[in-house]
Amino acid sequence: MPISAFQKSLIFGVVLVFLFSSSFLVLWSLIGSHSFGWDESVYLTKARSWIEGTPADQFGVYRPIGMASFGWLMLQFGESEQGVRMFGAIFGAVTLVFLFLLFRGVANIWVGLAVTVVTGTSLLFLREAPQFFNDVASSGVLFGVLWLVWKYYKSAGYSKAIYIAAPLAALVFYIRYGVVLAFGVIGIVTVAVLLQKFANKENSIFTPLGKTIGIFGILILPHFIHSFLATDNVLGILKSGGGAAGRQYLGEGLLHYAQWLPYTLAGPVVGGTALAGILITIVILARKNLRQRYEGLLWLGAIGIGTLFVTGLLIHAEPRYIFFSVCLLSGVGIAGIYMLLNDKPKILHTGFALLILLVALPFGAIHYQQAYAIVQNKKADVHWEEYVHAYRNIQDDASEPGGCAVWAADFRPQVSWYTKCSVFSVTDRTNTQKQLNDGSQKNYYSIVLTKSQNNQIKPETAEQYGVLLQEIYRSEENSSHLGRGQIIVYRINYQKPGVPQYIPNQAGD
Repeated sequence: MPISAFQKSLIFGVVLVFLFSSSFLVLWSLIGSHSFGWDESVYLTKARSWIEGTPADQFGVYRPIGMASFGWLMLQFGESEQGVRMFGAIFGAVTLVFLFLLFRGVANIWVGLAVTVVTGTSLLFLREAPQFFNDVASSGVLFGVLWLVWKYYKSAGYSKAIYIAAPLAALVFYIRYGVVLAFGVIGIVTVAVLLQKFANKENSIFTPLGKTIGIFGILILPHFIHSFLATDNVLGILKSGGGAAGRQYLGEGLLHYAQWLPYTLAGPVVGGTALAGILITIVILARKNLRQRYEGLLWLGAIGIGTLFVTGLLIHAEPRYIFFSVCLLSGVGIAGIYMLLNDKPKILHTGFALLILLVALPFGAIHYQQAYAIVQNKKADVHWEEYVHAYRNIQDDASEPGGCAVWAADFRPQVSWYTKCSVFSVTDRTNTQKQLNDGSQKNYYSIVLTKSQNNQIKPETAEQYGVLLQEIYRSEENSSHLGRGQIIVYRINYQKPGVPQYIPNQAGD
């Protein structure tokens, strides 16, 4: 008995729900209660400032406002680390759903499932997704944009779903400003690979695409208005983001990525299939008959190679920065081998898809154990907990009206989040003294890491800043996290040159 269209839609819907729910549950089990990291704290301090009016001086203008907005939403349900990181579990599941839809559209359902399982069981995904980061989230929504563009292309422009691409693309932009690099690559590759073929389709129409681009422009216009007001340049925020890329030299990231592939970056299955994706893209590009037959794989493979190259060229190396590129290339590798076997007996290409699934699952179990161990190690890290304890001592001590300010050598976003204080770094003597003598009624503190080589306000240097220090917290002597030694918190009681340098802690803490 043939299956009706309704039954097919129902089965397909069940598959999507299963993908989302199973992915969410796996990522939920990997959400840790360990203290927030650098980037997480940056976004959350801004989000909390909208709720409580606390300082957010660690949130640079180049930081995406979308992440702070999602932080504001998550903080409505509490400030626990696990609760906030639910964002990562949700968007991680969305990422796999969109990735499945994309490769199901370009290839078929077997390829879509294989690519989704390989990505979803990779250590890169399991390690990075269940956190309050923007890399996986932005990549996932961008997969959705590519899926909608492909649907539009295949329908000769008659798919109205393309209009959804505009708000999705805008969401990606506000989550991660650096996605403009990917937008540029996608635009260039799409014009080069698909435009002529699309124009040659019978009765193809461009109007919906033009409207979609127009809607997208309207949605991101507020960013450029804000950029002009904040920096006197409509591209000022994007330029400042480029300046914060952190690379030591042009192409630094590429060298590291070349060293990390295939195994170190994302595991042997994803790494191996990504290398296959690069090779298959080159082979398709070199042969006219393959270019005509597999334009979808060429399109995705070229986007993957292009974004990998541009990101590695301009930004310092972090595996999560190229999650989007690696997923596309891995998918092209799997889809390419499967589709190139289409002319062979069915058992070969179907068997290949099943083989990929069977290989990915045991590796996935290993990767899950590794990701779980990473989370448990972070939870058990007593040194990080000592940091948080020190920061909370400041928050408790500074409970009086007037606010507070902290001078810290390291981990300033985390200091800001856990103390609810403004946070400064110790620069030159004149500037630091100016900050200390701003005339406000704030409570002032200095966090000293005894082995840190960065400038700090401590008993040995207090006199040059004209301050009086009183110790209010000291960690255990065996603290040696990251080689920075003990954590000591001083209250800065006075800002007057010539006073004694240091008052011992009267409470004996």
